[in-house]
Amino acid sequence: MENLLQNCIRYGLLSKPIHMFCKYSDEGICLGFSNYYLQPLSSQLSQHMFEPFFRGDQARKGEGTGLGLASVRSIVEGHGWEVRGYSKIDEETTIFEILIPLYTTRNC
Repeated sequence: MENLLQNCIRYGLLSKPIHMFCKYSDEGICLGFSNYYLQPLSSQLSQHMFEPFFRGDQARKGEGTGLGLASVRSIVEGHGWEVRGYSKIDEETTIFEILIPLYTTRNC
Protein backbone atom coordinates (compact mmCIF):
# COMPACT_ATOMS: atom_id res chain seq x y z
CA MET A 1 0.00 0.00 0.00
CA GLU A 2 2.87 2.35 0.80
CA ASN A 3 4.39 1.94 -2.66
CA LEU A 4 1.06 2.60 -4.36
CA LEU A 5 0.60 5.74 -2.25
CA GLN A 6 4.13 6.89 -3.11
CA ASN A 7 3.34 6.55 -6.80
CA CYS A 8 0.20 8.65 -6.33
CA ILE A 9 2.26 11.34 -4.65
CA ARG A 10 5.12 11.20 -7.18
CA TYR A 11 2.99 11.26 -10.34
CA GLY A 12 -0.15 13.08 -9.23
CA LEU A 13 -1.11 16.71 -8.88
CA LEU A 14 0.06 17.77 -5.44
CA SER A 15 -2.54 20.53 -5.36
CA LYS A 16 -5.32 17.91 -5.44
CA PRO A 17 -6.23 15.33 -2.79
CA ILE A 18 -5.32 11.66 -2.90
CA HIS A 19 -8.23 9.44 -1.94
CA MET A 20 -7.84 6.14 -0.15
CA PHE A 21 -10.78 3.80 -0.53
CA CYS A 22 -12.11 0.45 0.57
CA LYS A 23 -15.06 -1.03 -1.35
CA TYR A 24 -16.93 -4.22 -0.64
CA SER A 25 -18.76 -6.17 -3.35
CA ASP A 26 -19.79 -9.71 -4.22
CA GLU A 27 -16.43 -10.02 -5.97
CA GLY A 28 -14.37 -9.13 -2.92
CA ILE A 29 -12.79 -6.25 -1.07
CA CYS A 30 -11.06 -3.57 -3.11
CA LEU A 31 -8.44 -1.37 -1.42
CA GLY A 32 -6.74 1.45 -3.22
CA PHE A 33 -5.82 5.01 -3.95
CA SER A 34 -6.95 7.49 -6.56
CA ASN A 35 -5.33 10.77 -7.48
CA TYR A 36 -5.56 13.46 -10.10
CA TYR A 37 -2.82 12.79 -12.62
CA LEU A 38 -0.25 14.93 -14.36
CA GLN A 39 -0.64 12.60 -17.37
CA PRO A 40 -2.96 9.60 -17.71
CA LEU A 41 -1.52 6.11 -17.73
CA SER A 42 -1.31 4.84 -21.29
CA SER A 43 -2.67 1.39 -22.03
CA GLN A 44 0.91 0.18 -22.60
CA LEU A 45 2.05 1.52 -19.25
CA SER A 46 -1.00 0.03 -17.49
CA GLN A 47 -0.22 -3.39 -19.00
CA HIS A 48 3.49 -3.39 -18.14
CA MET A 49 4.04 -1.19 -15.08
CA PHE A 50 4.02 -4.15 -12.67
CA GLU A 51 6.83 -5.93 -14.56
CA PRO A 52 10.35 -5.87 -13.08
CA PHE A 53 12.57 -3.03 -14.35
CA PHE A 54 9.81 -1.53 -16.50
CA ARG A 55 10.11 2.24 -16.52
CA GLY A 56 7.55 4.27 -18.45
CA ASP A 57 8.18 7.79 -19.68
CA GLN A 58 6.49 9.23 -16.59
CA ALA A 59 8.81 7.25 -14.30
CA ARG A 60 11.99 8.52 -15.98
CA LYS A 61 11.77 11.90 -14.28
CA GLY A 62 12.06 10.29 -10.84
CA GLU A 63 14.56 8.07 -9.15
CA GLY A 64 14.17 4.35 -8.77
CA THR A 65 14.97 1.00 -10.29
CA GLY A 66 11.58 -0.06 -11.62
CA LEU A 67 11.18 -2.70 -8.91
CA GLY A 68 8.61 -1.07 -6.60
CA LEU A 69 5.45 -2.01 -8.48
CA ALA A 70 6.91 -5.41 -9.41
CA SER A 71 7.41 -6.06 -5.69
CA VAL A 72 3.84 -4.96 -5.01
CA ARG A 73 2.56 -7.43 -7.61
CA SER A 74 4.70 -10.25 -6.23
CA ILE A 75 3.41 -9.74 -2.68
CA VAL A 76 -0.21 -9.25 -3.73
CA GLU A 77 -0.29 -12.24 -6.07
CA GLY A 78 1.47 -14.33 -3.43
CA HIS A 79 -1.68 -13.90 -1.34
CA GLY A 80 -3.88 -14.89 -4.29
CA TRP A 81 -5.05 -11.30 -4.80
CA GLU A 82 -4.93 -8.96 -7.82
CA VAL A 83 -3.37 -5.53 -8.34
CA ARG A 84 -3.99 -3.09 -11.16
CA GLY A 85 -3.50 0.50 -12.14
CA TYR A 86 -5.40 2.53 -14.70
CA SER A 87 -6.57 6.04 -15.53
CA LYS A 88 -10.12 7.28 -15.91
CA ILE A 89 -9.76 9.93 -18.59
CA ASP A 90 -13.23 11.42 -18.04
CA GLU A 91 -12.48 11.96 -14.31
CA GLU A 92 -8.78 12.87 -14.81
CA THR A 93 -7.80 10.34 -12.15
CA THR A 94 -5.39 7.44 -11.85
CA ILE A 95 -6.39 4.51 -9.69
CA PHE A 96 -4.24 1.84 -8.06
CA GLU A 97 -6.23 -0.95 -6.47
CA ILE A 98 -5.82 -4.32 -4.83
CA LEU A 99 -8.68 -6.79 -5.09
CA ILE A 100 -8.97 -9.32 -2.28
CA PRO A 101 -11.42 -12.00 -3.41
CA LEU A 102 -14.01 -13.32 -0.99
CA TYR A 103 -13.52 -16.92 0.02
CA THR A 104 -16.35 -19.02 1.32
CA THR A 105 -15.03 -21.43 3.89
CA ARG A 106 -16.80 -23.58 6.43
CA ASN A 107 -15.70 -24.86 9.79
CA CYS A 108 -13.01 -22.19 10.21
